[in-house]
Amino acid sequence: MLGPGIHGLLGPNGAGKSTLLSMLAGTLEPSAGTVARGGTDIRKNLRAHHARLGYAPQSVDLPVQATPRQLLAYMAALKGLPGRAAKQQAEGLAETLNLSAKLDTAVGELSGGMRRRLVVAQSLLGRPDLLLLDEPTAELDGFEKLALQSLLAEMASHTIILFSSHIVSDLEAIADDLLIMSRGRAIAHGRPETLAAALDGRVVTLTVPASAAEQAGRLGTVTGRKRMADGIRLRLVLAEGQPYPAGAIPEAPSLEDAYLAAVAERVA
Repeated sequence: MLGPGIHGLLGPNGAGKSTLLSMLAGTLEPSAGTVARGGTDIRKNLRAHHARLGYAPQSVDLPVQATPRQLLAYMAALKGLPGRAAKQQAEGLAETLNLSAKLDTAVGELSGGMRRRLVVAQSLLGRPDLLLLDEPTAELDGFEKLALQSLLAEMASHTIILFSSHIVSDLEAIADDLLIMSRGRAIAHGRPETLAAALDGRVVTLTVPASAAEQAGRLGTVTGRKRMADGIRLRLVLAEGQPYPAGAIPEAPSLEDAYLAAVAERVA
């Protein structure tokens, strides 16, 4: 049972994150089981489910001749927003997401980042209480990511937000908890700091000659690699029970370590 907050879905491309969000949105029917909200299968009343839902898919075809203003007005009408509220929300979201200057520019003339922000903006119309965001930061620059993070943080006290990404830093900065996925299955779940702390005592850096790097990598999961003047510096999550190799320097575990090790162990 999910409550208000930002819940991260983290996994490599093809892990099943988009499929899961599509099922939660009601656009894809599960091959087995049900998706329930408030104890009721959402497919029994999709209209009611969609009335309270915001959804920003990873991939969507936008009409290139339409303008953001027209598209936001259309989506607001589909959500049943009255004209004045629709206009106010659309303009407010455009301001927050730095789209105001392009509201009357054809979508076909917008950059990839602007199109992405437009898809996110439409998902926020109507102030949904369930928000599904699939790779929302794709093609956004650093300042745009910060603006989106700030907006979501404001919503998190009253909105269930599922934020899907394959970029660890995007979720580490904002998610209250994480579900790590691989090959269509959940493989780890917890708060970011808890997932990282579970690797205490297993993360090291080790500098070896280039010719020995492959062999050293077999000691665990390589989560970082850097060429140095005296060889290759590897960052490793040592396998369970693996003693420290000679020359290894203990390191504080990171969420990146936890993620890469979890996926590697699942694939192995």
